[in-house]
Amino acid sequence: MTVSSPSARLSRGAAGLLAALLGALLLAGVIFGRGPAEAPRPPYALDSAQPDGLAALVRWLERLDYDVAPLDTAVPPAADDALLFIWPGAVRYTPDEAAALERWVRAGGTLALIGPGFREQALATRFGVRLGGDAGGLVGAPGGPLARPTLAAEQPLVPDGPTGYGPLVRSPLDLDDAPAAVAVVGAPGRPTVAVQQLGRGRVWHFAPQHDFTNERLADSADRAFLAPLLRHVPPGGRVRLDAYHLGVEAGPDGARATGTLRGWLWESGPGRAILWVAALLFAALALAGLRLGPPLPFAAAGARRTEAEFVTAMAALHRRAGDRALVVDHARARLLGRAGKGDLDEATAARVAAAVAGLAAARDEAAVLRWVVEADAILTALNGGMNDQATRGRRR
Repeated sequence: MTVSSPSARLSRGAAGLLAALLGALLLAGVIFGRGPAEAPRPPYALDSAQPDGLAALVRWLERLDYDVAPLDTAVPPAADDALLFIWPGAVRYTPDEAAALERWVRAGGTLALIGPGFREQALATRFGVRLGGDAGGLVGAPGGPLARPTLAAEQPLVPDGPTGYGPLVRSPLDLDDAPAAVAVVGAPGRPTVAVQQLGRGRVWHFAPQHDFTNERLADSADRAFLAPLLRHVPPGGRVRLDAYHLGVEAGPDGARATGTLRGWLWESGPGRAILWVAALLFAALALAGLRLGPPLPFAAAGARRTEAEFVTAMAALHRRAGDRALVVDHARARLLGRAGKGDLDEATAARVAAAVAGLAAARDEAAVLRWVVEADAILTALNGGMNDQATRGRRR
C-alpha cells in the first residue's frame, strides 16, 4: 500500500486549483474579452456612431464622392488637399505647425476650425480668433420669461437656408483680434460662426456648439454649414480630418488607438491577452507559494565549538564506545617514539618506562586517565626543553 505524502497531496490540490482558475479565466475572456457590441468611444472618433462621434459626417462626405481620409501625422495638409477639419484635441498644436497651416490656407485651402480649444492656442494666436469666456446670460422682455440668446444667420449661407440655429449654449467666438473675420451666425455681440479670408484660401471658425457631431447634424440646422464649406472643394476633392491632434483614430477593427501603452493593453485583443496571462502567472506563483508552506525564519548562527569542547566531545564518544585501547596505544606510541630518539637522561628514561608499563597494565578508567596525564606531562617537559635549546641555539 502506497501512502502519498502531504506535500504530494498539496501539490495535486494546487494543480487542481490552477486548472480551475485557468478555466475561469478562459470563460471570462470569452464573456468579456470582446467587450460590448459597440464599445464606448472617445469624443470626435471618426468612426463612432455615438452622439459625440463623427461617423455621420464622414459617411455623408463619402456618399458625395469626396476623397475622405484622416490626417494621421503632424505635417500640414498636402497641396492638393482642399478641406481640413480640426477639432479640439489631446495633442497640442505648435507654433511651427500653425504657421505651416496658415501657408496652406493662403495657398488656397479651406480650413474648418472648431474651437479653438486649450491645445489649439497656437492656431488662435495665428488666426486671431479665440473663444469668448461668457456664453451669455438669460435674456427676455422685462417681466417676461427668460431664455438663452437665439442664434440667427447674419449672412446668407444657402438659398432658402435656415434662419435660426437654436439657443446659445456654449462659448461664442471672440473676433476682436481678427478684423477680417466676418460673423455668419450668432446672437447679438456673440458670434458662433465666422469666416476669414486669407490669401486664396479661407478659414471657417466654429464655436464648439457647432462641432458637426452625429447629434448636431441630426438634431440641429448645422447641416446648412456643409454646403458653403464645400463650395471651394472640387468634385471628388480631398477632404482631410485631423486625427493626429485629436489623439484618437479608428483602427481597422474599430478599436480605439490612443497611442499609449495603457490604451493598447485595455482596448486591443493582444493587450487584453497579455493582461490575462499576467494574471494567470501571478495566480500560479501564489499557489506555488502555498504549496511550499509559510516562509521559514533564518536560523541564528550559533557559536562554533572551541578546541577543548571538541576534544571533550570526542573523548566522550570514545569512552561510550569502549575505546580505551585506542587511547592507551596512542599515548604509548607517543612516549616510545620520543624515547627512541635517545637523548633522555636516566631520570626521564625511568619515568618514560614507568608510564609505558603503567599504560600497558591499566585496566580501569581511573588508571588509564592517571597514566595518560603522566605521559602528557613527560612529553610536555621534553618538548619544552627542546624548544628552550632551539631558542638558545638561534640566539648564538
